[in-house]
Amino acid sequence: MRIGELARRSGLATTALRYYEKAGLLPRSPRTLSGYRDYEGEALPRLAFIRAAQAIGLSVAEIRDVIGIRDRGTAPCAHVLELVERHRAEVRARILQLQQLENDLALLAEQGSKVDPAECDPSGICNVIPTDASALTRPARGRRGRSASNVPVQAVPSVSSRRRGRSRVAPQRHV
Repeated sequence: MRIGELARRSGLATTALRYYEKAGLLPRSPRTLSGYRDYEGEALPRLAFIRAAQAIGLSVAEIRDVIGIRDRGTAPCAHVLELVERHRAEVRARILQLQQLENDLALLAEQGSKVDPAECDPSGICNVIPTDASALTRPARGRRGRSASNVPVQAVPSVSSRRRGRSRVAPQRHV
C-alpha cells in the first residue's frame, strides 16, 4: 500500500511515516517503479504499537530497541517491563517535583498578596516574583511542627520540559 493509504488507515501523517522509517521504527519500504513507497500490511500493527508505546512515554530510541528485539525473534516483554518500571519511577519523581512547585507557588501567592503595588520598583518589573532566590522563603518545620527558620524556596525544573531525566529551567529573556 502506498504511503497515503497507510497514513489514512493509521491516522498518522505521511511525514510521521517517513520519519519512523528514517528512525528505524518501520522497515525500509520497497519502492514502486515510479519511486513511491509501497508498504506491507504488517506496517499497520507496528504503527499501532509505536503509537501505544509513545502514549506511555517511551522514546523513539526505546521503541526502536523493543522492535529490534522482536525483529530478532525474541519476545521483548522483560525489556518492556524494565522500561515501564523506569518510566514509572521517573513519573513518581516528577510528581514530587510538581508537588514542591505547587507548594512554592502557594507560598509565592501568599507572600505576593502582601506586596503593595505602590512600592513596586519599576526596574524590577513586579515584586510578586522575586528575582533574588533568597527573597522567597518559607518557614521550615523543626521537631513537632515548630517553625525552625526561614528556608529559601528551591528552583524547580520547568513543567514544560518533557524530556525524562532532563529537567530544565526556562531561559530568562533580557530586554
